[in-house]
Amino acid sequence: MGMNGRALPTTSHELSGLFAARVEDPAGLAFAVTDQRTGALLGTTALNGFEPAQQRAEVGGTFFGRQLWGTHVNPVSRHALLSFAF
Repeated sequence: MGMNGRALPTTSHELSGLFAARVEDPAGLAFAVTDQRTGALLGTTALNGFEPAQQRAEVGGTFFGRQLWGTHVNPVSRHALLSFAF
């Protein structure tokens, strides 16, 4: 279960659905994280409360499959997220 009490996605189809829902959420700015070589969807990361004029943002939720935990994917995607914001 995720922090919101919902089941976490276990298939690429479910992950695509999660990302689509995050894109629709007006409270955040969601990004797909993809493999540069294959284009495969690896997960999502987001900014919440993004206010560029005030140089303000909150790092939103991130989801990656268990096989990517502890790899370079999360730090690299967070760096890209913050580089985009600031």
